[in-house]
Amino acid sequence: MGSSYIEGAAITIQPLSQVSRIDYDSDVFRQFETCRESVNGQLRKYFQAIGHEESRDHLPGLYARPRPLRGSEADQRARLSQTNAIHNLIKLDDILGQIKQQERPYISAVSPVIVAWTAFWFTLSYVTSLGDLSVLFMTGAVSGALAIAAQLVRKFLQLRKITPLQHKVRGLVRAFKNGTIRYRDSEEVMISSLN
Repeated sequence: MGSSYIEGAAITIQPLSQVSRIDYDSDVFRQFETCRESVNGQLRKYFQAIGHEESRDHLPGLYARPRPLRGSEADQRARLSQTNAIHNLIKLDDILGQIKQQERPYISAVSPVIVAWTAFWFTLSYVTSLGDLSVLFMTGAVSGALAIAAQLVRKFLQLRKITPLQHKVRGLVRAFKNGTIRYRDSEEVMISSLN
């Protein structure tokens, strides 16, 4: 177990195996989105609690030093938000690792209903040699093929974002542990969606 000290607050960070288990039977992408929203909410609360002020006189993305905390209540809110954010970031890292482990051939991303639809219309267009009817059937087959291609492209784009997101999540955990998170831009630390 490791611990982190931020403004005198000791935070214990559990290893990934001890953090609450992920329900592997459900859709991991849905779990990712739920956890991502939770992390972003905790990060917003943390930056509000430490009194992060945007400096409009500086370049975009640069923020002024955080205001001093307004007492023990604000300090407690900051520590609670920090603890929750770290816990959720570790869980989010675990979910991203699970998504990477589940990387199977792209064919698993294609809906069987759309494959059946495409095969059905393609077969009808091949069997039917009537002009207009064959064109209609071929249109159904082409639309099914386009739907399959769209699903494959979506899967590719989702998987391409995983490694950079995982690096960002781990960097945020390190920033909390090192106490450097407070000097970051609050918009910079928000986790983006895979969609």
